[in-house]
Amino acid sequence: MKKLYLGLPKGSLQEATVEMMRKAGYSVHISPRSYYPTIDDDEISVRLIRPQDMSRYVEKGIIDAGLTGEDWVKEASSDIRVVISLVYAKQQLTKVRWVLAVPEHSAIRSVSDLQNKKNCNRAGKRNPAISCRARGSC
Repeated sequence: MKKLYLGLPKGSLQEATVEMMRKAGYSVHISPRSYYPTIDDDEISVRLIRPQDMSRYVEKGIIDAGLTGEDWVKEASSDIRVVISLVYAKQQLTKVRWVLAVPEHSAIRSVSDLQNKKNCNRAGKRNPAISCRARGSC
């Protein structure tokens, strides 16, 4: 079984990201002194990375995909593919545009390419709207 190595943003949007993952059906636990959170899916390995470094980690193949700000991708001029734009934020603050990015040479070209992964199937069962949006059929 090949794992998906996923980067989550460390810092101000860390908790909002964990909450978004929870709504998608995942339980992510972050220890205060670790950059390696636990997740309740054996097919995913999670790592906390500064958003401004995320696209470089994806570009170099250190992680398969990561959530980061669209502005950080542009600033880093990383050779990556933006798979989907997400809009979420810390509680009671202006929303921020984030993207799911993969290396340019990745077989993942859209969120639907993740459809057969255990994690996407589970998220779709628990939250049909996520599955619908991922397939582009909403």
